[in-house]
Amino acid sequence: MDKQASDSGTVQTNLENWAVVAESGSFEESLESLEAIVALLDRGSLKLDESVEAFELGAKLSQRCQRLLEDAQQRVATLSPSSQYHEAEDFDDPWEMSPE
Repeated sequence: MDKQASDSGTVQTNLENWAVVAESGSFEESLESLEAIVALLDRGSLKLDESVEAFELGAKLSQRCQRLLEDAQQRVATLSPSSQYHEAEDFDDPWEMSPE
């Protein structure tokens, strides 16, 4: 097996693992997977279809992280509704396109 075929197999395995995390991973797992995808895309070594799939998974992971943060924020607010609770700042979405 040549190196490119081996790398492609590794990428596919990673994409499959990240898809599972995007559905049911913890915040930490989701964020770690998202960071790995960003690094992989930054390298620019993926095939087009792998890049698109990685981008889609990154968007799902970003949404999962946001949802998990919002859930945690709500739990804290529920536990201390009249305390010094301050609303957390929005999680920066690295997948969100900035208007030009």
